[in-house]
Amino acid sequence: MNGLVQTLASCLTQSSSSLIRKAEPVRQIRPVEIDDPGCSYNPDREQHEATVAHAVAVEVQKNIDADMRAKEPQKQAGWEPETDPLLEYQVEEVDGDSEEEHSGQEEGSVPSRRPNKKTRTVRNKEARVKEQEVEMAAKQRLKQQRRELQNLDSIGQEISEAEQERERRQQRRERMKAEKALIAPPRLGKVKFQEAPVQVLLTSEISGSLRKLKPAAMLARERFNSLQKRGIIEPRVRALKKQKRKRIEFTHGQRGEKNREAQKELDAQRKAGKK
Repeated sequence: MNGLVQTLASCLTQSSSSLIRKAEPVRQIRPVEIDDPGCSYNPDREQHEATVAHAVAVEVQKNIDADMRAKEPQKQAGWEPETDPLLEYQVEEVDGDSEEEHSGQEEGSVPSRRPNKKTRTVRNKEARVKEQEVEMAAKQRLKQQRRELQNLDSIGQEISEAEQERERRQQRRERMKAEKALIAPPRLGKVKFQEAPVQVLLTSEISGSLRKLKPAAMLARERFNSLQKRGIIEPRVRALKKQKRKRIEFTHGQRGEKNREAQKELDAQRKAGKK
């Protein structure tokens, strides 16, 4: 009876725990973001320079990323003899042939001598040297194995330390990824959200007065970007209009008829000129 009660209690606790919905992590993206102090209509000099430097760094990084992307190769490339490597190979082949001819002439002038045949004592001596080298290599391997057997404890400790370090790095990466996910906008579709450029005034545009500031309709765009950044609206790209291709109609024999008509006109002009 007691066992039945325990099993029922465990089943109830498991079902209740499965019904409890896990709370999703709260993202740290504000509905209304405050711009940097350097974006003000009358900013401090140092703050304005720092904001301008940040905007320039973002644009430079965009250009670097665009240059690093794979580009489609050119369909046609002009031939330049200065940069053609085949010409260099041709010259090198000619030089190699001439060198071979010279070397052949020099070798032909000096008679070749056959190497002296090894005696049995020399061959036996070389065989003994090889056997000694094999024995020395085997002894060195045995010594190395004995050292490794003696250092098994230290090797095991090094392996365990390496495993612990790997686990710490993995946990650190996962923690950084989770922190980044709280700050970064969620991915709702295949289009990634792109931050809007920093709206900062140039030095020549700073007037220090709200009356002289040029009006700009940025509120609606800023609200729309905020909705996309918080994951309420899916970011999208403007669809480009597809260009209609021109249809070329071809009739069989039309080209030949045009050529015959042109030839008739030429013959008529020649006859008129002869008259």
